[in-house]
Amino acid sequence: MKSHDLLRLFYDLGLYAYLVATILLAVRFFWRRRWLLIAGLSVLGLGLAMQIAHMAVSWGVAGRPPFANTFETLVLLAACLVAFFLPMTRNKDWRGVAPLVAFAALMITVYANLIMPDEFKPLLPSLLNSYWLTVHVVICIVSYAAFVMAYISALGYLARKPKHAKGAALAFALSITGTVAASVFLIVGRAGGWGGRRLSALAVAFGAALVSALGLWPLTGIVDRRLGLRERLPDKEALARMTYKSVSLGFPFLTAGIITGSIWAHQVFGHYWVWDPKETASLVTCLVFALYLHLRLVPKWRGPWIAWVAVAGFWCVLFTFFGVNLIGGYHAFYAS
Repeated sequence: MKSHDLLRLFYDLGLYAYLVATILLAVRFFWRRRWLLIAGLSVLGLGLAMQIAHMAVSWGVAGRPPFANTFETLVLLAACLVAFFLPMTRNKDWRGVAPLVAFAALMITVYANLIMPDEFKPLLPSLLNSYWLTVHVVICIVSYAAFVMAYISALGYLARKPKHAKGAALAFALSITGTVAASVFLIVGRAGGWGGRRLSALAVAFGAALVSALGLWPLTGIVDRRLGLRERLPDKEALARMTYKSVSLGFPFLTAGIITGSIWAHQVFGHYWVWDPKETASLVTCLVFALYLHLRLVPKWRGPWIAWVAVAGFWCVLFTFFGVNLIGGYHAFYAS
C-alpha cells in the first residue's frame, strides 16, 4: 500500500471511529448502560490511535513534524482533546460530557478533512527548525484542547442555570452553525468560487451562521424540554470543577507556548515580540484566562459570570487559531 493511501486510511478510520463513538456515547447519555460507555470510550480511543498513526506516517513521509499548517494542527488538536479527556473519565462526573467531547473531536476532524492538502508542501525557511516547530506548536495545541474542554463544561454549567440556559443554548447553536458556515466557506473557496473576495465571503458566512443559529436556538429549547437534556448533565459543582481544571491545565501551556514562540522568533528574526496579529491575539487570550483564574478567587464572581469568562476565552482561542489568518502576519502560513 502506498504511503498516501495509508495516510488516507488512518485518517478515515479515525474520523469514522469518532462518528461511531459520538453515536454510542449519545445513546448512553439517555440510556445509562455500562457497556455503551465502555464501547463508546473504547471506540473513541481507537480514533485517537488512528490519528496518532496518521501523524506518525505523515512525519515519515514528509520528513518533518506534521504540525506546519492548519490541517495538521487540527488533527493534532482533535487527538490532544481526546487524549486529555479519556484519563478523566475515571471520574464519573466527566463521563456526563463524553458525547459532547466526542462530537467536538468529530467536528474538528471533519473540518480538517475539508482542507486536507493534496501533497506535502516544503516548510518555509522560518519553520526549518523542527525542534522549535514541534515544541511550540504542540504546547499551544495542548492548551487549545484544554480550552475546548473548558468551553464544553462551562456551557454545561450555564445550561444548568435557568437564567443563563438560553444564552448557553445560543452559544452552542453558534458553535454548530459557525462550523458549518466556515466549512461552506472553505469548500467554495477551494473551488475558486470566491475569487479575491475573501472578506465578502467571510461576511456572508458569518451572517449565515448567525441567522441559522437564531433558527437553531429555539429548537434546542424544544429538544431540552422533551428529553430533559440539562438534567442529564453532571451537577453544577462538578461542571464548575471541570472548567477550572481545564483552564488550570490550558493556561500554563498557553503561557509556555507564547514564551517558546518568542524564543523561536528571536532565533529566526532577531526579536522576541513584534505585535504580530497572532502574537497579540494569543496574549489577549492568555489575559482572558488569567482573569478567569483570578476572578475564581473572588467569592461573588464564582458562578455563571465566571463561566461566561471561560466561554469568552474560547472565542478568543477561535480568533487566535483561525481569525488572524485573514489579517496576515508571519503566522499566516497556518492558513495554507
